[in-house]
Amino acid sequence: MRRSLKSLKGPDPENDSRNGKGNENGNGNGNGKAPAMDAGLLRERLERLKDRLGMGYEVGVEWLPGTIKFRDGRRLEEEVIGNTILIYAEDPDLAYGLLAHGFTEWLLNQHTKRYRLLINKLIELFEQIHYEEKERIVEAIARLLASP
Repeated sequence: MRRSLKSLKGPDPENDSRNGKGNENGNGNGNGKAPAMDAGLLRERLERLKDRLGMGYEVGVEWLPGTIKFRDGRRLEEEVIGNTILIYAEDPDLAYGLLAHGFTEWLLNQHTKRYRLLINKLIELFEQIHYEEKERIVEAIARLLASP
């Protein structure tokens, strides 16, 4: 049986962030977390995605509706941090689409992880070589300046 988030009980008007009575995250339930039923449905959908692809079983999802985050001047609706997909959109239907986007992003990040590790090691090595060369130059100039 397919369940829709729209069929669930709507926001509590007493704690709805749109009326100024919600919590600091703006999700209106006062405890800093998404409504249990909605977040549970997102987790169920993520489990179905994992099962369909046969991978990504270490990935989790957190729905934080109303959370406002920016990157490069743009408001984020979702982001992937480590093995967690964070969804900030308030609309449950949009959240479902963002879940697929976030899961795809996580999969691609796994593919590129080795390259990022390699590049970071090369940068680390380059910085070490650069530091050693700079120190040799500084020591030579210091010796020149210290001599009579």
